[in-house]
Amino acid sequence: MRFIFYMPHRDPIFGMTVSGFKLGHGYGAKYSYLIRELINDDRVSLSIVMQHKSKLGIISKIREFFEIREWCRINHIDWSTVNVFWSVWFVRNQPSIFFASARRALMDNPVLALRSLTKVTKVFHMTHFMVKTAVISKNMDLVGADYIISETQIEKTSSLFRRMYPNRERQVRVLPFVPADKFIVTKPFSSRNRKACVAGSLTFFSGDEDYLSDFFLEYKVDTYHPMRKKIYECVAAGDCEELISSQITIVRDGKRISKSNSSKFYDKLDVVDFYNHHMIAISPEEIIGVPSIGFVEAMACGCAFIGLKSDIYTSLGMIPGVHYLEYDGNIESLKGVIRNALSDVERLREIAMNGNTFIKQNFNGAVVAKMLIDYVA
Repeated sequence: MRFIFYMPHRDPIFGMTVSGFKLGHGYGAKYSYLIRELINDDRVSLSIVMQHKSKLGIISKIREFFEIREWCRINHIDWSTVNVFWSVWFVRNQPSIFFASARRALMDNPVLALRSLTKVTKVFHMTHFMVKTAVISKNMDLVGADYIISETQIEKTSSLFRRMYPNRERQVRVLPFVPADKFIVTKPFSSRNRKACVAGSLTFFSGDEDYLSDFFLEYKVDTYHPMRKKIYECVAAGDCEELISSQITIVRDGKRISKSNSSKFYDKLDVVDFYNHHMIAISPEEIIGVPSIGFVEAMACGCAFIGLKSDIYTSLGMIPGVHYLEYDGNIESLKGVIRNALSDVERLREIAMNGNTFIKQNFNGAVVAKMLIDYVA
């Protein structure tokens, strides 16, 4: 079984990019485990496809080839196990699974060569699918898609997906988030602060961003994370400080970019230590109906997680009151759930333990990579 990853070396969700490495920081690589786990499976061979732009000269292609080699080294991927192709045409006669971020492959000039590659199973990951939604949806129709990957069942949880990707509900497959190896329990539950914690970046938009026009039309908000915004404002006003420790940082306010950009934010905060100092964690969801990776990271660190009452979590097999606590999506409900949880620390500890065990057993790299293989086999 051949997996072909499209330009993972330029997409920070698949690993630290070479440019990020040189600058000394990198965005959270949410799926960096995936390629490594697939390589470890005897059923899988792995290929990487470079840019599809035909006008690239030979010098540019050679430079990109060596960039991929350096990218493999930085991300601890055995170079000898990877085949590199300049174009998808080189694999057009071989049964393959083409895996790409929809934003990377379909945002501008899609890989139209895929339209005629009938032996290729086309799989697109929908990370941040609120960007240029109409363009990506149209190009997906042109190219064709066999499977759509998301962190939860977006056909149930996202009104934007249902509106912009009609008739694709049956193509959705779920790959849950996987916490990086560093997210572990380092502090006993009983010695932690009796508070909830929340971390993350907060981005505001002016409303003039054309690439988010469908997002604005659907939700009429100025941020991807409206609940994160409410918590930030509540803590800033002094109304939540006794219950919530916040490490929410504004990284973009309208058209003004904060000096504390998202990469620097994730590098600066020792989030593992932050989680391990608190009994409870909150990781507000994106309004488009997908979770934040922070929920699995916090649970891996032994926190009892509070999440939105939604199919976002139940569709992953998580049971409210057993693996996590749920609230109604507003500040008063959240504060009430926190107070009630802290009134019975022993029950809270049990929920935290159950959640931690669930994450270890179900949301680890080997299990999730096998999910992907089983989907496309």
